[in-house]
Amino acid sequence: MDAHPDPRPTHRPDQPFDLALPAGRSRLPLDRPFSREEARRAGVERRALERLLEQGELVRLMRGVYAAAALVDVPAVRVAAVSLAAGRAEDAVVVDRTAAWLHGVDVAGWEQGPVPLDLRRRTPSPRGRSGPGWEDRDLVRRGPLVVTSALRTAVDLGRGGPEAFAAAALDRLLRVGALRHTELLAELARWSGRTGAVRLRELAAGADGRAATAGESVLRLGWHRAALPTPAPGLLVRAGDRLVRLALGVADRQFGAVLSGQLDRGEVATGDLARLTDQGWRVVVLREDRVLHEDPALWGAHLVREFHQQLLAQVG
Repeated sequence: MDAHPDPRPTHRPDQPFDLALPAGRSRLPLDRPFSREEARRAGVERRALERLLEQGELVRLMRGVYAAAALVDVPAVRVAAVSLAAGRAEDAVVVDRTAAWLHGVDVAGWEQGPVPLDLRRRTPSPRGRSGPGWEDRDLVRRGPLVVTSALRTAVDLGRGGPEAFAAAALDRLLRVGALRHTELLAELARWSGRTGAVRLRELAAGADGRAATAGESVLRLGWHRAALPTPAPGLLVRAGDRLVRLALGVADRQFGAVLSGQLDRGEVATGDLARLTDQGWRVVVLREDRVLHEDPALWGAHLVREFHQQLLAQVG
């Protein structure tokens, strides 16, 4: 079977990318992803390559695949990088984390390293399927690659693998427009009774493209598990003459949470939090790394205690 063509423009890996590139003296192909072997042939040995990585001029996209830092967020560069990493795997389908990356999910931040290469073999069956449960609509083509569609990628991640990453990936796919919430919910019936269907249903029901970062997605997941009132993601609250965006908030209880990254990026200022406190709000600041990597039961219990304190303050 043929995968559905992707409507977005693709790029041939043998063509240069039309981008402004950093000046450099090496002969590295800085207009496209390249392999460690290509760098060696260009006269750049491993130590020099590592130095360019440390200086931020290059990034390691995948194991053994590098690119100029300016190219990281270019969709065609991601396709070219996966093509280079996969080699001549003509019968392979790009799945799971790698497929999520091609659909716009930030995978490298979760892996603490380069993006992994997740491939599965495509073996046509007598019933017209093309692998483990794949139907024609489950696969799309990105340049030379066959990739699970954004919908099928969301389903696969929702059914298995790390739950926090799955929640963040579903939110991101919604946020970038690769997926619609209605189509995700409509897909649930197909997977009823299968492995991971219960978790998929829970994650799909709670998925929300208003989450701006992975930390906000995981925060919302832990918030729901703590049985707190349903929050509004990205709630805008007026603090004096400024609008402040809370990661999560419950307007009628004047309770919310922001992540430390919002303060680091200047999205929320300490003065904003002080003004909200004066207006009767209780806003909890949580470290983003704690939310992403710590047991959610711990920081979830902290949120619950703070919420109860707010209730007591409002009634008494």
